[in-house]
Amino acid sequence: MGPNLVEYLKYEAENTGIAWITFNRPERRNALMGNSQEKGTVAKVGEYMRAADDDPDVRVIVLTGEGQ
Repeated sequence: MGPNLVEYLKYEAENTGIAWITFNRPERRNALMGNSQEKGTVAKVGEYMRAADDDPDVRVIVLTGEGQ
């Protein structure tokens, strides 16, 4: 079974017009994983970006990472 992407990525859209996509895999320096279209962090980031694009209140998307 593959990794649980919910643990590695967080999506938050604030009422301030900011959507945050946070990579939460500091032990791997927040590296992306998975190369298939259906799986992996790359596909999940795309899903979150589409969600932000579909939200009329979101004006900016911030990509950030946990850890140092």
